[in-house]
Amino acid sequence: MWSKRKWWRLSAIVTLFIVFLASAWIGFKILDEAIRIPPKGLTMTNMIGIKRRMLLYVRRHRQMPQSLEQLPILNGYYNSTEDEWGNPIQYSITNGVVALKSFGADGKPGGTGDAEDIIESFRVED
Repeated sequence: MWSKRKWWRLSAIVTLFIVFLASAWIGFKILDEAIRIPPKGLTMTNMIGIKRRMLLYVRRHRQMPQSLEQLPILNGYYNSTEDEWGNPIQYSITNGVVALKSFGADGKPGGTGDAEDIIESFRVED
């Protein structure tokens, strides 16, 4: 039979364990929100990856790809040709300057906030 002292110790341990679990859960929720990258930032990162893949394509083929789907797949990289809202990234070349465009969350030109356009421009020398 357990004495009152043993029951008290057991209940204290169980209580501390429950408090620890609750604190850990709350801490993980706060940390998860703190390190979440917004869709705009992820789309910009994806565009940098597309630029890298495009430069590799030009080096290999000595010409620009007709579409982003022709770009090589790089192991260990995110190889999507869509923005973080699921819209295709637009690709155009004007006077030797490549422009990658995302029309934001609404998928339409213009806008503010999450609907703001994201443009990455660069020159490709071949």
